[in-house]
Amino acid sequence: MLKNRMKKVLLVLLTVFLSLIIIATASVLIVRDNGRQKLTETEKQPELPPVVSETPSEDESPEENTQEYSVRYNGKKYKYNDKMINVLLMGIDSAEPVEESELFGDGGQVDVLWLGCINTENKSVKIITIPRDTLCSIEVYDINGEPIGTETLPIALSHAFGDGGVKSAEMTVNAVSELLYGLQIHAWYSVNTLAIPVVNDAIGGVEVVADETNIDFMPSWANIGDKVLLKGNYAHRFIVPRFDTTDASRRVRQKQYMKSFIPTAKKAIKDNPLIVIDIYNKITEYSCTSLTLDEILWLSGEMLGMDIDTDAITLEGTEGTMGKYNTITLDETKLFEAMLDIFYLEVE
Repeated sequence: MLKNRMKKVLLVLLTVFLSLIIIATASVLIVRDNGRQKLTETEKQPELPPVVSETPSEDESPEENTQEYSVRYNGKKYKYNDKMINVLLMGIDSAEPVEESELFGDGGQVDVLWLGCINTENKSVKIITIPRDTLCSIEVYDINGEPIGTETLPIALSHAFGDGGVKSAEMTVNAVSELLYGLQIHAWYSVNTLAIPVVNDAIGGVEVVADETNIDFMPSWANIGDKVLLKGNYAHRFIVPRFDTTDASRRVRQKQYMKSFIPTAKKAIKDNPLIVIDIYNKITEYSCTSLTLDEILWLSGEMLGMDIDTDAITLEGTEGTMGKYNTITLDETKLFEAMLDIFYLEVE
């Protein structure tokens, strides 16, 4: 009799447990679907010149066939791929939790700009690295947050002129969009350097091979050729500091880290999908974002099945100076060709 009662109790508990799992799974799926719907809307297209380095034939003008293509280059026609989702990740030079200030002008500079270009049609992702010294048009505000115009300055300053929070991030997003011919940025995530060890350790650390370019930023016991599992402050030390006045050598290390981080993060999420929520909650005080949790869950789920090109495309240009600032003036032809390669489809 007692055994029968115990069996019934265990059966009820098992049923309740399975029901909770089913409800939780269904809830996650519903949330993810909501995220998909909000992120896959294309509201605007870049405004690339319709004809570049080419004269149209006598029987064809740039105004004709505008529904068929929007850009013609080197004898080929292209149209914008409206199946793209573009997410901007900003790494902010700040060792303090995010706190929006009522006064503008001390928002912290943006040290890292990675644009994730997600092609939802062929399930691929390319990453564009925008050097922090890149010259671009930046919105300028007075200390009270009133707009006073635009200036051509290094893009790192776009965040600094704001409030240190959402407004600063939006100013950087606008600067990136303007730089890329008005490209739509569907979402953004702004993260302070304090979040690096948190995210890094949540996925079990990131392994990087020590070489001549990074040995000075490795643990003291590391030798060239060693595979080093970066954890805690060692991850921060590898990504953030720089010894020279330019940003080039640091970008090399950041690329090395990213190449290892992406497959490591994908494996960690496959093993435990809920780790995304855990990371989101842990870095809340060090970050701000336009992404909602349902959008993050959908994106992370989609990225697991995508081919992510870890060889980031760095926008190239000519280095120079502007007063106390280092500058990079982008090569317009290379920028234009990168835009065609990533965001456009060739029309037969």
